[in-house]
Amino acid sequence: MALFAYDLIEWNGADIRNKTLNDRRNTLEEVVAHSNLKELFLLSPTVEFSSWNDLTEKRKLSRENISEGIMLSEKIRNTKSEERKVTGGNGKLIPIRLMQF
Repeated sequence: MALFAYDLIEWNGADIRNKTLNDRRNTLEEVVAHSNLKELFLLSPTVEFSSWNDLTEKRKLSRENISEGIMLSEKIRNTKSEERKVTGGNGKLIPIRLMQF
């Protein structure tokens, strides 16, 4: 059994959602690297993509990767941002809630 993590929203008793996902992910990587239980705490891989079609194709591989799907988050925003809208592959606006993992 293992815990996969992609984000850290609290550290040392402090809410760190005001930091960017990049900053929080870096902190998470340091925490895992220095943990004496690091074999139980695994970092979920980041998924790079160049277009919505590229992301769609990668999402189709979720089950093969033993995953439920892909979490979409902006690296430079903080989680205290409320809902944002992104354009999907069909050109329509899709409301998303930024929940960092």
